[in-house]
Amino acid sequence: MRIVDVTQWYAPRSGGIRTYLHAKAAFAAATHRSHALIVPGTAGKVTRIERSPIIEVPGLPTAQETGYRLIPHPRPILSALDRLEPSVLVVHDATAFPRSLCRWARTRGVPVVMLVHSELEAGAAGIPTPLRLPTQHVLRVVQARGIDGPDAVIATSNSVADRLRSRSGIHIYVSPLGVDTAVFHPREPDERLRRALAQPNETLLVHAGRLSSEKRPELLIDVIASLRDSCVLAIAGSGSAEDDLRRRVAARGLEERVRFLGHVDDREQLAQLYAVADCFVHVNSGETFGLAPLEALACGCRVVLPADCGVAEAAGTDDLITVEPNSVVALVDGIRNAVSHPRPMPEVDQLSWRRTFEREWALYGLLAGRAAAGEAVA
Repeated sequence: MRIVDVTQWYAPRSGGIRTYLHAKAAFAAATHRSHALIVPGTAGKVTRIERSPIIEVPGLPTAQETGYRLIPHPRPILSALDRLEPSVLVVHDATAFPRSLCRWARTRGVPVVMLVHSELEAGAAGIPTPLRLPTQHVLRVVQARGIDGPDAVIATSNSVADRLRSRSGIHIYVSPLGVDTAVFHPREPDERLRRALAQPNETLLVHAGRLSSEKRPELLIDVIASLRDSCVLAIAGSGSAEDDLRRRVAARGLEERVRFLGHVDDREQLAQLYAVADCFVHVNSGETFGLAPLEALACGCRVVLPADCGVAEAAGTDDLITVEPNSVVALVDGIRNAVSHPRPMPEVDQLSWRRTFEREWALYGLLAGRAAAGEAVA
């Protein structure tokens, strides 16, 4: 059984989908399963991650600093699928021509799974108010059409599944994401790194993620400005909102309390950062999951995040401090509460990618079996 993943949102410095796909390739290699990826690239070529071939289809560059490219037409994707001959096709976003892919798959008896990593309408959060509502409506329609055709739809949290069900009425499977527990686990903190970021009497707050307007990173600056205690904030990430954040830091005289670390691609370095932090702060309200808070938790770091963030379901609220969404006051109170308690001691095995992919491969096997028997797979 060969699983083929298709996405438009994959780049050298991209986030959650890339992390998911690389973890999936590692799982497939470790368990001797057949797996391949089709992603945008600068030119048509084949590379590899673990044992999984990555078919790069030429895409047009976007304005985003992460290096995202968009494939303008489904034809090269379909050609790659003809060569790969998948048993199950997994589509990761509603912009990857899901209707065309479903038509291709239907004529070949190949089940299609749509994995919803994010709600498209959230991408309109940074758009000026007059255009925000109509843009959200268009994006909502695009996503609704994307989940209408596949044989199965997976959401990463129950809250997202409930919202999707309310709009479409279709069955939604729930499969929380995981972390690489070989990298993200409790460890002895690197004292040199700690001293480079904060003084012994300072509380070190950390945030990691792409800096884009829809993720509300400006709340981080409001939070550090509101904390009159001796706190510093280290931000690991880059993106289109970084210049605005730097201006906000300068305007409020916070240059000595905010450290911009840039994009941290090395997972080991990221784990070391979580290990030395006193608290991880996540501000993106309504996020469908949120891998970075889960990685930080796996390292034994205190985590404060909005209560409607999907990762709270996967980790359990006993190990997290959840607060009212979009509230600086609530975030500040949550941080003070968190640092007054001992560091969490999570059951790391319960957070692993293995649990995620064993669950998903069971679904793939069910769908492929039904297709092979000539049964309806939906």
